Amino acid sequence: MNKIFINARFLTQEVTGVQRFAIEISKQLKQIAPAGQICFVSPPNILHKGLSSELEAIVVGKHTGHLWEQLDLMQFLRSQGNPVLINLANSAPILYGNNVVTIHDLAVFHNPKWFSLPYRTYYRFLTPRIIESSRLVFTVSKAVKGEILSKFDLPKRKVQVIYNAVSGSFKRSDFQRPATKAKYVLTVSSLDPRKNLRNLILGFTQAEVTDHDLYIIGGKSAAYASTDLERIIQNDNRIKLLGRVSDEDLPGLYSNAKLFAYLSFYEGFGLPNIEAMAMGTPVLTSDIAAAKEVCGGAAFYTNPNNINDIATTISNLLKAPALLEEYSNKGLSKCREYSWTNSATKLYDAITKL
Repeated sequence: MNKIFINARFLTQEVTGVQRFAIEISKQLKQIAPAGQICFVSPPNILHKGLSSELEAIVVGKHTGHLWEQLDLMQFLRSQGNPVLINLANSAPILYGNNVVTIHDLAVFHNPKWFSLPYRTYYRFLTPRIIESSRLVFTVSKAVKGEILSKFDLPKRKVQVIYNAVSGSFKRSDFQRPATKAKYVLTVSSLDPRKNLRNLILGFTQAEVTDHDLYIIGGKSAAYASTDLERIIQNDNRIKLLGRVSDEDLPGLYSNAKLFAYLSFYEGFGLPNIEAMAMGTPVLTSDIAAAKEVCGGAAFYTNPNNINDIATTISNLLKAPALLEEYSNKGLSKCREYSWTNSATKLYDAITKL
């Protein structure tokens, strides 16, 4: 039995969609693989102590961040005989020759202005090199697979799709909708220019519905270019910036929303869309390739660049409760097509065939 190592740097990071993927896949791999086959390796600055204990992660090295990944992790792997290393979160030790990497999207190549200069400089340098040198490349949608194959000279068999899914905490039956509650539209995203919160906010404020609030869940990151969103938000007391919320509180916030809106300019998958579906909340999302692939006929679509379209669509939907209920049921059915167990099994099978 060959031992497989997993780059668990995600244990040191705040949870966004990329880290959620890494966490859920890791939990499943821990169950799928024979005892002792998989070893999770982490830097010392772990944020998620309980998860680290669950995965039985080991701490190696003294550095953190990119330096740990490029130096400490690689040195440790060489001391172990250069085993397969699974990297689940867009990054990998660049000089290591036995990588398997997951690339969630190619956003840094679409619009550099979405990201801070240090972030985009690093990832525009790193991404091509780890894609071309890795033994296998996983990604989270056929849309991104097509982008990778178009941009890089790779054989098709080297790039495989493993979808995101919904974690077990997202169960509509666990949350009873109260008889009286706040009326709100919900969005969940980092305060990232790519997520297009500006147009969503402007569309919401222009919509012909005045009895709903807009709840925005998400935090800031140094990775993203600065925005003036907070100033815009301050001009309308119906817009509620909730910041990061706990995994325990998030499902209930999805469940009680009248509509979930996720209007990114670009996505690799768009995990919040299917999380909302799992909670029975109808979804309005962007008419972009990945969203259409993932949501199919179970979501409403609008042009993320057109504020008038966004405003009109929000107005029409909030005035059509029967239509919202129809798409609530469609979403509940659609999200069942995605499974962390199936995705992790596909990854594990591919790794064991190397």
